[in-house]
Amino acid sequence: MNHLISILMPVKNAVPFLKECIESILKQDEEHWELIAVNDHSTDDSLDILKNYANQEARIKVLNSEEKGVIAALRKAYQHSRGDLIHRMDADDLMPEKKLSSLKQALLNSNVGSVVTGKVQYFSKEGLNEGYKKNEAWLNQLCAEKNHWQDIYKECVIASPNWIIRKSDLDKVGAFQANRYPEDYDLVFRFYKANYQVVCLERVTHFW
Repeated sequence: MNHLISILMPVKNAVPFLKECIESILKQDEEHWELIAVNDHSTDDSLDILKNYANQEARIKVLNSEEKGVIAALRKAYQHSRGDLIHRMDADDLMPEKKLSSLKQALLNSNVGSVVTGKVQYFSKEGLNEGYKKNEAWLNQLCAEKNHWQDIYKECVIASPNWIIRKSDLDKVGAFQANRYPEDYDLVFRFYKANYQVVCLERVTHFW
């Protein structure tokens, strides 16, 4: 069975990064994916870029969000997803080679009630400040020590654009219905409450 990965991607004024982001998705060795990009009221040329890619690639679907904000855009993307596996992506980030295939295989090798993530690597043309460096080191240490839930009350322990989960498990915890915490922090708390297992790969699976 070829499990389909639905990649949910909110997009807001992402012109400086958007083409590189989409190209990194197109270069993945995993072929069974769909990208559902939701335009969150962009005032730059993000929507035109998305439409151009969608015209060339049938796996890319472009939608406009009626409401404003990341969660509303994710909700819209999720409503239109067809995959049995769900992945998050940000429009200003990059996928390393074999990200999708690595996350997918790890998830399929894991029990129901698992969320798979990996290590992260921040990048910036202007250089990184100490805050980003510390956050990267902390997230990657959680991966190495496999103790994400011990630090759940400090900060979001799973990078928002760096997880994959079965759609059935995402539905069980309410997907993107809540608005209580920024972006995916609320969702990660619900993973924790449901006692989902965090499986973390020992490789970098996201350029943030």
